[in-house]
Amino acid sequence: MVRGPLGAWRIYVTLGDLYQATRRADQARTSFGTALQLLNFIAASAPEALGRSTLDSEKVRSLEQRLS
Repeated sequence: MVRGPLGAWRIYVTLGDLYQATRRADQARTSFGTALQLLNFIAASAPEALGRSTLDSEKVRSLEQRLS
């Protein structure tokens, strides 16, 4: 079972991928946005160096690109 934001952001990315594959762009964007919000929450809750590395990660950049 996935608990909390640490696992939930991955579920939202997967859900966004599914929506994107089925041409449901608005729902995909919403799911990717939720995943990004969760990653920002995780980064804010973590020690400074870990939070900074989370926000500088490839996954965050990929989500930001999907939202633009």
